Amino acid sequence: MIDLGRGIISGLVAAGVVSGVIVLGWTVGVFPEPDPLLITNGIVIQPIGLSWVIHFGVGTFLWGMLFALLSPILPGPSWGKGALFGAIIWCVGLAGAWYVEPSAYAPINIGSLALHLLFGVVLGRTYGALYDPSSRRAPDVLTY
Repeated sequence: MIDLGRGIISGLVAAGVVSGVIVLGWTVGVFPEPDPLLITNGIVIQPIGLSWVIHFGVGTFLWGMLFALLSPILPGPSWGKGALFGAIIWCVGLAGAWYVEPSAYAPINIGSLALHLLFGVVLGRTYGALYDPSSRRAPDVLTY
């Protein structure tokens, strides 16, 4: 069953987690500045606040709703669907950055891929937990 509302909520949670990682990475010196679009796609938008609005809007509405639509056809458990989706949107973002500015060199960034995979896993896991309340319970580790 497709539920766009759960997709939006999941997208917001995932965008929030990735944003926290970006700010934490900036704080400890891993990222040069807390600009989510610059870090993930190499796109600079000024002022930086607009970049954050775009980041949350795209993660919440576009990717969250698209994941809700594609979730029934993606293989695997909810977190696996999310990881696959994160890899796909990383490819889309990279292709989009190259399309917008073909003369600019946008290197393939493993950190950006890791952030997109984290986004996807959190998105999928949250969507799965909202979709199926029984999946909220931690799995039994020890079975006899």
